[in-house]
Order: sequence, then C-alpha cells, then structure tokens
Amino acid sequence: MHATLPLLEETDFPGIRRRRLETLQVNMGFRCNQQCVHCHVNAGPKRKEEMSRATADEVLDFLRVAEVETLDITGGAPELVAHVFKVSFDPFAGKLGIFRILSLAISSLQAVDR
Repeated sequence: MHATLPLLEETDFPGIRRRRLETLQVNMGFRCNQQCVHCHVNAGPKRKEEMSRATADEVLDFLRVAEVETLDITGGAPELVAHVFKVSFDPFAGKLGIFRILSLAISSLQAVDR
C-alpha cells in the first residue's frame, strides 16, 4: 500500500472546513410495502428493522439544541413506523421553523389529511 498522507500534506488544494449542519437526514427503518430493485437501503415488506421510540426521542432532543433547517425523514416507508409522526409533527420542531420532508406516498398523505 502506498503512503498517501505525505502527498496530502504537500498539496495546494484548499483545506476542507465543516460548516454548520443544515440538513439532518433520519432513516426511520427498512420496512416498506414495496420492494424496488433500485432501493438504496434494500427496503421491503419482509424487513422489520425500524427506529425505536427512544431513538426518535433522541432525534427530537438533538433538534432542540441544533440549528437544523431541514429534517429529511426517509426509510423504507417512514409512514409505516408508528412514531414517525411524533418526530415529524413535534410541536417544538414546528416552533423551530423546521421544514419537514416526508417521503410518504400520495395515498398516505391523503389519509392523514382526512
């Protein structure tokens, strides 16, 4: 294996600096009502892994202290996780002005509106 650290130290490439966190992407689980070949998390109806309620509470605790502009909730199908709505519609998150993106099917959104 080649020693690459000396090559990186001698470069004129500008240093990489981390800026503030703007978007927090949260994967609620791998369960989905479909099993698409192109799915990057290999979600499907037989997958049972999902975010625990305790972890969802930790996400909300983090949002209370972080200055995140966007909460991107993904999955599988996040609407199949019961406490996704606790995270996405948390009153404190709403007061922060967080723009919530839910990867929900149109039919699921219509069901919520009814």
